[in-house]
Amino acid sequence: IERPAFEERRVRLEPGDALVLYTDGLTESFDGEENEFGEEGLQAALRAAPATSAEDLMEATTLAVRRFVRGAPQADDLTMLVAARDA
Repeated sequence: IERPAFEERRVRLEPGDALVLYTDGLTESFDGEENEFGEEGLQAALRAAPATSAEDLMEATTLAVRRFVRGAPQADDLTMLVAARDA
């Protein structure tokens, strides 16, 4: 069994920063015409989201994906973990 390689890093979240972890099901969400939400869609959603809390970032991103797919069936899980430091 091949084991994935991991790299350990330490990052300090400054006031207003957020750490966003997600599964590929988020970026690989497709609309009815097979257009992918992608990394660009995720980055745009995060930039447009109100940076008030981790919950707000997660809700805004989830809403952006739902709007993008416009009711197309989800083929994979959508999992997201957001940690944000208050400003």
